Amino acid sequence: MYMPLHFMKAKQLSQIKYKLCCFIILILTVQQASAQVDYSFGLNKKGFRLGIGVGLSTINTHYQSNPAQIVGVGSLDYDFNPYFSIGLEAQGGYLKGVDKLGHLYYQTSKNQYLDANINFRVAIGLISDFYAKNNFQDIVKNIYIGAGVGRLRTSNTFTIYPSQVPPQYTMPILQMWSFPFNLGTNINIRGSSGADRFSINPNFQFSYVNNYYLDGYRTSDFSHLKGFYKLTSVRVKYKF
Repeated sequence: MYMPLHFMKAKQLSQIKYKLCCFIILILTVQQASAQVDYSFGLNKKGFRLGIGVGLSTINTHYQSNPAQIVGVGSLDYDFNPYFSIGLEAQGGYLKGVDKLGHLYYQTSKNQYLDANINFRVAIGLISDFYAKNNFQDIVKNIYIGAGVGRLRTSNTFTIYPSQVPPQYTMPILQMWSFPFNLGTNINIRGSSGADRFSINPNFQFSYVNNYYLDGYRTSDFSHLKGFYKLTSVRVKYKF
């Protein structure tokens, strides 16, 4: 059957328009589904976060020189909301003190330690949950302070100055209480998996130790020096 040329062109144009409309609808559907995924993750305001990272520790006790030592860090936190959490943390590595002036009997004390603690953290957003216009404001809103209590196990090895008088009390292996204080933030990594599924967590921790033997010894029974150590770390967190 003969079909006019202009009719054929109109039919082809109609088919092209139909296919184009279907394609646009498909793209909008995919975008809406992707947006819904991000939205759903964004609504997941509470849940567990598993973190793993690395840091540098320094000890503060008898020694003038305290070289930084590498420490591994792992954590499991539960977010009651984006700005308040309670978590468990474990860290293991070394603390080291060096006497470069020759004043102490022990030239160096190298402390292999393991610290397990429970802590809570409160972020600025809990006080002022302002609308973040950019990533920087979001980071500021996630700045937190925290505190906790833990159990610290130490195992010290020493090198000595033979000419010096040995200390009266030595405890090479000991368990003691630690009291960590934290300052840090969570930087959400946005992507196809959601707005807050992954985050980077830089953290500074000051840990007070209520014991005379953090570096393994006490100079005399008159010494009431108690130590502390500092840990600067970065970890990656995954939200379940």
